[in-house]
Amino acid sequence: MQTKSISLILLVLLVWMGVPSLPHATPLITHNGSLNPVSEGWTRHVSPLPIPEGPLTPDPIGGLPAWNINDNSGDRIGGSALWYASTLTPAQITAAQTDGWTLTTRLRVASIPDDPDFGVNVIFVDGVRSYDMYFGTQADGDQVIMLGETNSPFTGPQYVAEGQGNAYHLYQLVFDPGVGSASLFVDNNPVPVLTNYTGKSPIDPPGSIFWGATSSFTTGNGNYNLVEFDIQAVPEPGTLTLVGLGVLGLFGYHWRPLLRRTRKAVVDRSGIA
Repeated sequence: MQTKSISLILLVLLVWMGVPSLPHATPLITHNGSLNPVSEGWTRHVSPLPIPEGPLTPDPIGGLPAWNINDNSGDRIGGSALWYASTLTPAQITAAQTDGWTLTTRLRVASIPDDPDFGVNVIFVDGVRSYDMYFGTQADGDQVIMLGETNSPFTGPQYVAEGQGNAYHLYQLVFDPGVGSASLFVDNNPVPVLTNYTGKSPIDPPGSIFWGATSSFTTGNGNYNLVEFDIQAVPEPGTLTLVGLGVLGLFGYHWRPLLRRTRKAVVDRSGIA
């Protein structure tokens, strides 16, 4: 009996530990470190003039390898923009809308101060809404992220990594189809810093994922250590409830014979026929 009890407890613990988070899907597209994004499958766009870019191996501040896109010259006469993009298939767009998705980046804005805008940004367009992450810095170097709702002017909820200076941060924008909105997580903290973000009206093709300096009218110097996108199902309350009921059922099935024997023993000791 003791062996069976221990086995059941271990089973329950394994189920309980596995429920809260599903295994992460393989990212559909990724940029890593100082690798040339074109070699990773990204498409390079320049409009109309190229701007400085290249590998940092590593970035002298932060010590991470990164791909630098420096649209911080301030020369807007001829206009300049440079970004990298990837496009989902129609089936992948549908899966992202239905199952949920995660847009991840780890970066540092090197220009100080710098307003969050198209100068340093990471964006996903699902065909219905555009989910924009704009990055900037305060005068003390603290990194700023804005979830874009409009871009003329740039507005939206913001988060500032107060007191952490000009450092890299990991940003994960996670869309939950169950509630129809996205939450922002920073540096692997399980508590989101911004919630209920529903994006804005798209101006780009459906399924677009892009990052870099995407406008000739804004400036910014960004060091991109990581950019990736994956489709990820979000656990639904109904699923968790069913799993919980199943665990309770296992308990009931296992303990029913023991309860019958215990009742019989009590009855026998009491002398009741």
